[in-house]
Amino acid sequence: MTTPRPRTSVLGAAVLILAVLAVFYAILGYGFQNRDDNINVYQNPYFNPAVSWQGIAHFWVAPYYLLYMPVTDTLWAACAALARLDHTINVYGAGTTDLDAGIFHAVSLLLHATNTLLVFALLRRWTRDDLAATAGALLFAVHPVQVEAKSRSPSRMSSAVISCWAIGRDAAARTIPADCPARDHG
Repeated sequence: MTTPRPRTSVLGAAVLILAVLAVFYAILGYGFQNRDDNINVYQNPYFNPAVSWQGIAHFWVAPYYLLYMPVTDTLWAACAALARLDHTINVYGAGTTDLDAGIFHAVSLLLHATNTLLVFALLRRWTRDDLAATAGALLFAVHPVQVEAKSRSPSRMSSAVISCWAIGRDAAARTIPADCPARDHG
């Protein structure tokens, strides 16, 4: 086991960001999909015709379409507020929308890059080896299971869950006394 060094950790983080961009950059040009993007995003009555504080508040007190995911729905509301176009566009097989799907996909890409760096930080803490941490985070970053979560809006919920877990896990590890063997490994 080696001691992590600042230079290798910056290099590892750069490799990870470049890998995420290389693999997922194309999603920025994707449109909405007619699977459940319609229900959750571009035909969501709390986003259309405009986002409101009452609509956002609804997500925190009640489920939308049988799903209670207030953090994700609030994030989508922010995206919808930023993604409003001055014209409508066709959604293959599902009508039209005046929302730019690229904004939603850009946020998804940003969340995934952030999660990859959070995983890298946790693996560095656990292994104290930058190469091992980079390899593990790279596997997380480009694993095929990530593709759906990055290309479909409703699957973005997993990105929010991973962020919350990683931040919470790191915070929990910091509360364990420094001389406890479990501090960095479990």
